[in-house]
Amino acid sequence: MIAAFSTSSPFASVALLSDDGELMDSWQGEAPRNASAACIEQLLRMTPSIDAVTKYVADVGPGSFTGVRVGVMLAKTMAWTRSLPVAGVTSFDLVSADSVVSLPGRRGEWLVREPVQPVRVSREFEGHGYGTGTDRLDYPNAANVVALFPNLHWVNAMDLLPEYHLAPNISTPKTPYRME
Repeated sequence: MIAAFSTSSPFASVALLSDDGELMDSWQGEAPRNASAACIEQLLRMTPSIDAVTKYVADVGPGSFTGVRVGVMLAKTMAWTRSLPVAGVTSFDLVSADSVVSLPGRRGEWLVREPVQPVRVSREFEGHGYGTGTDRLDYPNAANVVALFPNLHWVNAMDLLPEYHLAPNISTPKTPYRME
């Protein structure tokens, strides 16, 4: 069995797939500040034994900085402890693999991905997605990994990394901290 996680948005999701890529079970729900526990709880509800899972898939972003890291580390840790392979999929593809998707970027900006095009930054929401200023609520959903199954690239758990599209936004303090 294959377990897939998405924690990059306000909604966390888990999907359980057969080794052939067929969806066996899935869950999606709000999990503010508790995505890893919610995902583990749902995964344990879906399968009689965690040992039945032989591969893991994680949402590598873009999305909430902490949320992406939570999902990637969850998949990496569960795979690493048993020397199992992992694969990463983008939040864009977990919203819709074959249409325009907009995900929140920085204030007033969207990360937009059109199929077969590089990601770009826009001031306008386009297509599917979610975020402040739009009434669309198409969140990344781990169950959508079914459509991506034939193209998953399996790697060693330690080789899976989050995907960042924007440079860090770090500001310097107004009053520098003095070390004495």
